[in-house]
Amino acid sequence: MGALVAGVGLFLAVFVGLAASPASAGAVGSGYDEVDVPDLLWAADHLDLAGPAELQRTGVAVINFILNLTGRTDAECDLGYGALIDPYGSRRYESVWAGEELAMLDWVADHYCISREQAQVFGAALLSFFAGLDAGSRGIEVVRPDLPVATEVAPVAVSGTGTQTVTLTTGLPADYQVVALTHAGTGSFRVAGLDVAGNELEVLVARDGTFHGRVVAEGPESIATLAVTADGDWTATFLPVTAATPFGTGRTAGGMQDDVLLLPTAVSADAGLVTARYDGGANFIVWEFGPDGRPNALPINQIGAWSGQADLSDGTRFLEVAATGEWVMAEGASLPPRRVGVPGVTRGDGRLDVAWAAPADGGSPLTSFDVWIKVAAADDLIQNWTKVEAAAGATTHTLTELVNGTTYHVVVRARNAAGAGPWSEAVAMAPLSASAPDAVGSLAASAGDRQAQLSWVAPASGSDGVTYRVTWYDEDLAGSEPSAATQSRPDSTRAERRERSNDQRSVQVAPPLRRLPMIVGGDTVSIADHPHTVAVLVASVSSGFNAQYCGGTLVTPRWVVTAAHCVDDKAAAEIDVAVGITNLDAVTAADRHAVASIHIHPDYDSELVLHDLALLYLAAPVTAADADPIPWQSAATAPVSGTPISVAGWGSTDAAGEVFGAELRSSAGSVLAGPGEDVCGNWQEFQSAHELCVGGEAGVGACLGDSGGPVVAELGTTRLVGVVSYGLTGNCADTLFPNVATRVSGHADWIEDLVGTPWREVAGLTDLAHTVTGLVNGRTYTFRVSATNAYGVTSGSTVVSVTPVGPPEQPAVPTGVGGFGSATLTWTAPFAADGHSITDYVIEYSVDDGGTWVVLDDGVSTDTTVTLHGFDNGRTMGYRVAAVNDLGTGTPSEPVYVLIGTPDAPTDVAVASVGDGQASLAWTAPAADGGSAITDYAVDLSTDGGVTWVRVDDGVAATTGATVTGLANGTTATFRVATVTAVGTSPWSTTTSGVPGRPSAVTDLVATSGNAEATLAWTATVADGGSPVTDHLVEHSSDAGDTWTRFEDGVDAATGATVTGLVNGTAYRLRVAVVTALGTSEWAEVEVMPATVPDAPASLSIMAGEGRLTLSWQTPSNGGSAITIVHVELTGDGGTTWRSFEAGAGTTSATITGLVSGQEYGMRVRVANAVGTGEASAALSAVVT
Repeated sequence: MGALVAGVGLFLAVFVGLAASPASAGAVGSGYDEVDVPDLLWAADHLDLAGPAELQRTGVAVINFILNLTGRTDAECDLGYGALIDPYGSRRYESVWAGEELAMLDWVADHYCISREQAQVFGAALLSFFAGLDAGSRGIEVVRPDLPVATEVAPVAVSGTGTQTVTLTTGLPADYQVVALTHAGTGSFRVAGLDVAGNELEVLVARDGTFHGRVVAEGPESIATLAVTADGDWTATFLPVTAATPFGTGRTAGGMQDDVLLLPTAVSADAGLVTARYDGGANFIVWEFGPDGRPNALPINQIGAWSGQADLSDGTRFLEVAATGEWVMAEGASLPPRRVGVPGVTRGDGRLDVAWAAPADGGSPLTSFDVWIKVAAADDLIQNWTKVEAAAGATTHTLTELVNGTTYHVVVRARNAAGAGPWSEAVAMAPLSASAPDAVGSLAASAGDRQAQLSWVAPASGSDGVTYRVTWYDEDLAGSEPSAATQSRPDSTRAERRERSNDQRSVQVAPPLRRLPMIVGGDTVSIADHPHTVAVLVASVSSGFNAQYCGGTLVTPRWVVTAAHCVDDKAAAEIDVAVGITNLDAVTAADRHAVASIHIHPDYDSELVLHDLALLYLAAPVTAADADPIPWQSAATAPVSGTPISVAGWGSTDAAGEVFGAELRSSAGSVLAGPGEDVCGNWQEFQSAHELCVGGEAGVGACLGDSGGPVVAELGTTRLVGVVSYGLTGNCADTLFPNVATRVSGHADWIEDLVGTPWREVAGLTDLAHTVTGLVNGRTYTFRVSATNAYGVTSGSTVVSVTPVGPPEQPAVPTGVGGFGSATLTWTAPFAADGHSITDYVIEYSVDDGGTWVVLDDGVSTDTTVTLHGFDNGRTMGYRVAAVNDLGTGTPSEPVYVLIGTPDAPTDVAVASVGDGQASLAWTAPAADGGSAITDYAVDLSTDGGVTWVRVDDGVAATTGATVTGLANGTTATFRVATVTAVGTSPWSTTTSGVPGRPSAVTDLVATSGNAEATLAWTATVADGGSPVTDHLVEHSSDAGDTWTRFEDGVDAATGATVTGLVNGTAYRLRVAVVTALGTSEWAEVEVMPATVPDAPASLSIMAGEGRLTLSWQTPSNGGSAITIVHVELTGDGGTTWRSFEAGAGTTSATITGLVSGQEYGMRVRVANAVGTGEASAALSAVVT
């Protein structure tokens, strides 16, 4: 070491300058104990390096130099550094390597038989030692900085649904050996890592059913692709070993499936005794891994339930546990208690009451219980849990000061002298005031003229601070069938997906003719208790039992809400809706209602099963005797977590889907995730703004066949809050994967655009009576009255119906046409109640703009057209109409004003063309001439936007067009036209404008990017203003149009140009204007980004291994366009032929396995972007060992 000390100054001078990080490279992370980090920070600062990451890179370079300088090329594995250097401290620093630098790191690691991570720690330690020597020799005081805040580890996560092969977009850091895997499926789940050539490197997991665990990847840096076999949602998240589950030093470990356990230090001095218990029926395996990340031994390898002890080998640093049942492990000779059963959690006002049963103590008396709680939406990090310790004899605890309507997760575990036992299953529950008022009593209604008087009796209990809400349906505000209806979705994948009954995030729908179970558990109910619930049937199947495959909710007499996946592959004629039925076997033709059109939510995503909503418009309205619609929830603030709900549908009591029936069933539950709480059990990508997480008692909920069915809550009245969407098929109503419905309030705007806003309500009433006005006489209304207490909790609603009666309704505005001394009126008969038909119409006129009205004596008649005579030509008359029946005279219509004798204004007035100082006008003659022939058209001109007008002298003619001359080029000319007859002149037409002389802008402007250039093409101007086009101006801007630069391309009338001198990768705006002798047109703009293919990669290195080659490189310039793929090429015949493999865009290292030992191979790489593929790098060759 003396020679090293003497040369420290030279090393620092040379290698600090060589340590600049590449622009893009593979990453390697090493972990350090917190006590060592201040030393690393001080050393990096002393050596003018950018922190520990650069310190460890430079240190490796120093080691490499020393080894080459001393000629020590033979491996020195006997030094035992692999068992001595620990790279798994809690503070991780990541260095990036590429090309020749990565080859240097691997050479140093191979020389000492250590991992890349250990080589970095070795380098950092050596350079820190040198820095200390240098400071001491120069008399510099060592002042260590404070420990900084830890940086969060960034995981590398991929996810998908079903079987697929996923290419990683960038290489994995070498220390990302922990892989957290989840699978929401009941079938096979297998994940394998592949190299860039598609050869299988290692199988990460191979299980059946749902999976939620962690495994070890032994060579993550070589994985380019994941090959996944799955039948549901899955995720794979790569993490560094430092993120493994802590184990040892008083910390126990346990779970239901695989895990990776990190010991605080490597095992030494035969101090590795552990005790474990396994309750599963399959394999229980524990692997040991040393500090070099390689497996060492298999201390536990059991089949079936087992309890015992094992000695971990000296040097063991972390463990991989493979299990398919509950297991627990602890240091030493004792075991912690068994798992606490699922705790019972009861909600109260701002509190949760938790109860549990004490588990078996594991051989040592219980000492206490841990009761932990966190907000469900918060990440599962230890700092997000509130921790409470309960005494050993306690089996209950009350958690207080909680927020009503917020979902919490509660877990419990027991402790003894050996440590903490496994956590119980997490229970999701939201505090909510349990105090609910009774329903109002004695609700009565009396009819009046366009009104109803309601009265009721206060609730028998819980009436303090109560207010009342009245809800009713107004059909005048309901939407009619839109003109454009979505009848099918030909791009949907749902038809294929629904055949897979084990698709985990599967929609709750079964193929027609194959009845599968629906509501699991719950109670048999009558349709009278759920009159809004409808069944969606296959129209061609006569049996209701066999035809039903989805549910729905009636929200108006003609609109049904259901799930998009129920109908996205159907035409309207292929389905029926059955209403008013309890038993599917009793469905008759009279119960079936034809569907006129299907409307699927425009954002529906069949892969994510998101925005899973559709509306069915029935061919005819459902009568009140058959079914009773309910309103939908429109306010996004409700329902909150904890809100009680119910789900209804036809089907099974068997979660496995093997026992089913035809009776309507309903199950109760509660909302598990309110607005902003994006957590729903173990479902991935749950979105609370658009989805509703619902659950209840284990094994109770929705299942196959219930898709589209109602999820309702009492929110002032019974409201539709969700539409059943998906759940865990094959294990319906699973507690880890709750049912998910489409949140109706998240889609209320779309529903209202189609259905209208027919549900009316008045809230906040304090009196025990209310009069509803503005009703339609003769129409039956159903009113719902509910009570809401001071906590915002609502009772059930009480219902009453009433039919207002009175004079006929107000007619719509009549139409009126003037004639010679006459006016003809036409109107539509308004509504009159049955038994009170219209007997006459009263017609009034006004000559003073509605100031006074005079009744016309036209006799008694029910005709809806009349011609009135005896009026002066040229006078404007107002007319209005009222209907009469035996109950009186209704409200008059709004007036129509008719100009007697004079013609209507011309229509379709437009500037047909402009020219040099002139404009040509055209119009359409009016439909009514007032009884006198048209003799002329008056044309007015304005050049100040219509403030002042000048009459155009174009002679007297009845032709429908005129050419106006003498106009100023470049000045906007506005025109209006009126019809002239012998009786008078019509009102003016609408105005129209044009600009004489100035050409119009070019059209169809497009830009094609090139290498530092852009090619423009356009369509010539459609109007040159009467002067030929002489040139086109072209300008470009690189600052979003703030400044522009003229591109000098000469004077040319051609419809295209190539703009050169641009910078690749810079966004430009280009614009073009037309030039004539009279002026310049408006600009036409287009955006473009010049680019070329990427450069060839450089700084390559190649390393040979056993049956494999690894090529590394630095990412080249992307040519101005983002890199999309990397092509890694291999030759085994000296470059005569090449095989190409694809890697992710961020890849800088690729491994190809399966090669023949002793044969020489060559490798090269080329990079592609949106423009194309760049040149290949230089080829490097090596002989495979």
